Amino acid sequence: MNEFPEMPTNVEKLFELFWAMGDNRSTAEIAKRQGVTPRTVQRYAKKYGWADLIAEREATSLQEIKKAVKEADQEAQNQAIIEATEYNKMLSEMVHHAYERFKEGKIIAKSFADVERIMKMDMDYQRFLKEDDQGGSGEVDNITSLANAITSMAHLVAPPKEDDDQGDDGGYVKDETRRANQG
Repeated sequence: MNEFPEMPTNVEKLFELFWAMGDNRSTAEIAKRQGVTPRTVQRYAKKYGWADLIAEREATSLQEIKKAVKEADQEAQNQAIIEATEYNKMLSEMVHHAYERFKEGKIIAKSFADVERIMKMDMDYQRFLKEDDQGGSGEVDNITSLANAITSMAHLVAPPKEDDDQGDDGGYVKDETRRANQG
């Protein structure tokens, strides 16, 4: 940047008005508003390097905007991590509770479809964790592993009973507690 002399107060006032006009800057408009000739404003602009000052201010403004966007992005990422952690805790507690009920015999899978749904949810969750850890898409062929898992869990599936009420769970699981309350 070139070295320019320091602006007197009256010229600085004109420059600040010129700067404030933004994309609609016009030396003629400033001259009209301030009661001076357009040529006077043009001479001041050249003598005191208004174009350089504007470029410098715009660059500084752009840097400040970039910094603010970066900080906001980081804050959003931090918030997303916090929310994902809370969601993971909640999901883990739900799974633990369901697993305890499963071990107590209060919840049993009634069909291969039930086991398949459970395995698919687990695999989706594991894929999500893998995507998050690797920053990738997590696209993996899980069809074979799903089939293997369902086959290996076949002993967990209880044969459906004809008199079994599907209740409000859509038939996904059998809740012995509900049946005891109905009976």
